[in-house]
Amino acid sequence: MGISGQVKRAILASLCVVGACSASNNTALDTTKVGKQSSLSFHLVSSQSDNPRAMRLAAEKAQLPTGTLYFSAKEGSGEGFIVEAESAITQDCISSAESGLHPVDGRVILHFTFDQVCTQLFADLTAENIGKRFAVVLNGEVVTAPRINASITGGKGYLEGGFTKEEANELAAMLSGK
Repeated sequence: MGISGQVKRAILASLCVVGACSASNNTALDTTKVGKQSSLSFHLVSSQSDNPRAMRLAAEKAQLPTGTLYFSAKEGSGEGFIVEAESAITQDCISSAESGLHPVDGRVILHFTFDQVCTQLFADLTAENIGKRFAVVLNGEVVTAPRINASITGGKGYLEGGFTKEEANELAAMLSGK
């Protein structure tokens, strides 16, 4: 079961892991693709994403540097990212997820918590890659690619951007494996 059938709009989503990231690339998340069979993963963005020639080859000819993957930012946008293929941080790392309200403006957000192992993995990943970007990939599309501004050690974060309460609840259930 996916997000409500009446949802025909894309929502803007950005990830903010509490206190240490900036959503420099908000992209549209097609909520019709969120459902029980969804997949979520976190990948470092390759420096090749800044290379116009590499991006063109990746998007048009599926020619990628070794050890990387290409994900579009949103369907039909022509935008995308080359990311490191290896990712130990996936939806299996989510120990809990629930909808909530943004503390500043009251918008519906989706809180999540990593398990203990992935909290440490994410802390190490962010400590070693300050200034770089990481991509949050949902169902084969980049939801957001924020810049890492500091080591993220708390193991908690949230997705924000236009969710209805029902959408956030359904995504939370999917991520929590319920």
